[in-house]
Amino acid sequence: MRAFFVIYLAACVQIAQAGVLWGKAESGASLDEIAKLYPEGRRIVPTEKQRMANGATLGYEAPKVSVRGAEFEVAFYFLQETLDTVGLSHKSQEGAHGCGLTFESVREGLRAKYGQELSAKGSHRIAAMRSAVWQHQQTTIQLNMIAFDPDDCNIYLNYGTGLAKASENL
Repeated sequence: MRAFFVIYLAACVQIAQAGVLWGKAESGASLDEIAKLYPEGRRIVPTEKQRMANGATLGYEAPKVSVRGAEFEVAFYFLQETLDTVGLSHKSQEGAHGCGLTFESVREGLRAKYGQELSAKGSHRIAAMRSAVWQHQQTTIQLNMIAFDPDDCNIYLNYGTGLAKASENL
């Protein structure tokens, strides 16, 4: 009976640590698991430019998804062979005003799903820039926009566990 309880407890801890980052993808999943979940995607051999600041590298891309009417590319980044971050990116020629409208539409959708963001920033110096951050359970959601007029819009939506991991000893 005691052995059963120990195994059960270990399974519960493992389930509690794994959390859905985005879609069907759970934090810590292997590349093979992601490929099974998104069979229409493709494996990527990453270049140095496809490395995140924490060392995670691009390993898999899924087909584009529509988010609030805007098309986003979907990328899965792996650190030590496990899923670390899911990144969605939207690039268009909307310009700063149109890009801001798309950003606000996505932000509105994130607010509806996750509540008010933890932080939000914006500036309009050389480029129009905006950002917002949410925390949902162990997942940190970061929405960033950078737009140059007249025709350059970039919006990035990242799902990861960085904030939760960095705060685990608090």
